[in-house]
Amino acid sequence: MKELKYLIKALACLLLLPTVADAQILNMGVNFEKLDLPAGFLQSLEKCTPYSGEKGYNRNEVKVNTVYQIIGVQNDLCVLKIDGSTNTSVNIHQECNLPLKTAKTYAEALRRYQAKGYNPRWDEQYINKNRDYQTALEIMSDTKLCRFYRDKIDNTSVIRENLAACTPAEETEITAGLKVTRTIVGNEDESCRYRMTLQKAQTEEPLVKTLSDNLDDLVPEQLALIFECEFDKEKTDFYLQVLEAQVVPAEDGFDYSAAQRISPQEEIGFIFDSCILKTDK
Repeated sequence: MKELKYLIKALACLLLLPTVADAQILNMGVNFEKLDLPAGFLQSLEKCTPYSGEKGYNRNEVKVNTVYQIIGVQNDLCVLKIDGSTNTSVNIHQECNLPLKTAKTYAEALRRYQAKGYNPRWDEQYINKNRDYQTALEIMSDTKLCRFYRDKIDNTSVIRENLAACTPAEETEITAGLKVTRTIVGNEDESCRYRMTLQKAQTEEPLVKTLSDNLDDLVPEQLALIFECEFDKEKTDFYLQVLEAQVVPAEDGFDYSAAQRISPQEEIGFIFDSCILKTDK
């Protein structure tokens, strides 16, 4: 039982790992990818000519897609829109209205910075000292020129909508290290039957592996932990409160760390104490 509790705790920790890197310059690369803007984007930005392109990133089960749009010149300003979305429910938007000279400076700085090929994970000390990085960062973080915002993060809306009446429903959440499937099975003998399945995602990231030197030996790659539950009204009401507390509201600004402030321990603890655990190897 001690090893089992450790396993549950280790898997819960995977939920806390960042699903995407902190907002980079026009980029939402998974796990700190190098800046890799789509072909033609910088040329169009330099002259503020209309443009539309996108870049996709995949790492393990996390997928990111970033759409780049240059609307063109409106009221003597260059209108730029960037929309990044992930399959882990993180959606970030950037909207800029730049003076034409600033748009040209922005494009030139980005071109030189991209050519350096810096990796934000390993080259932070060089990035922070890079003059072009600082120039681009100053432009994009000027709230008079650009606005950043993140949509609400809500991975359990379907479950919450159906749990009170115990209407059958299913919802899957994917993080950088873990796949969580929540299932409302339905009413049975005046109880609500519910199931949660935890599976370790395939990963080669050192950050995941260093959670524990023994985690890979302890957790077989294909192991699924299945919790079978029967909730009365009191437990259903409490669980709904726990899930509601994990919703992260939409947020303006350049700080997207709220995505990493979701704490799954209370839910995992409640499920562990209230349900029967089965394993499927």
